[in-house]
Amino acid sequence: IERVNKMSYMKTEVTIKFVKTHPDAVIPQSAHDMGDAGYDIYAVEDTVLPAGEVTIVKTGLQLADCRLEDLRGNQFFLDIRSRSGLSRQLIFPVTGTVDSIYRGEIGVVLANLSKKDYQVKKGDRVAQMVIQQILANGPSTLVTFVETDHVTETKRGARGYGSTGT
Repeated sequence: IERVNKMSYMKTEVTIKFVKTHPDAVIPQSAHDMGDAGYDIYAVEDTVLPAGEVTIVKTGLQLADCRLEDLRGNQFFLDIRSRSGLSRQLIFPVTGTVDSIYRGEIGVVLANLSKKDYQVKKGDRVAQMVIQQILANGPSTLVTFVETDHVTETKRGARGYGSTGT
């Protein structure tokens, strides 16, 4: 009989507080208790996204408090990302970064790349928020940018934009 030892670990707890600046605002939430990377963000008012245009959709949420780092020194920011259901309709958020020190209302900049107007209704999920760990200057990290005249060689090199065949 083989014994399996359970690995003990310390769970990282990140608490992010919001103020509702609109009575119909919804605090970001995931569809499942575990495993979802993104937390849905909701519109608080009806908005028309004209074809080929970019519009800011209000969320009615203001970041009230977000620790700059957890107990291990990890730092975080909130990243606004697309939802696959909207992407299929060519509605995309213009990726946004919400720094942990930002205190204005969070808006989602949505781009309508389709050829027809799109109606956002109050309560629609318009994007998802992913909590990202960052590498930035802080108590536990120093980031330095340096100019050089030498580029190290890699297997990929300068190939990009579809270089993998997709």
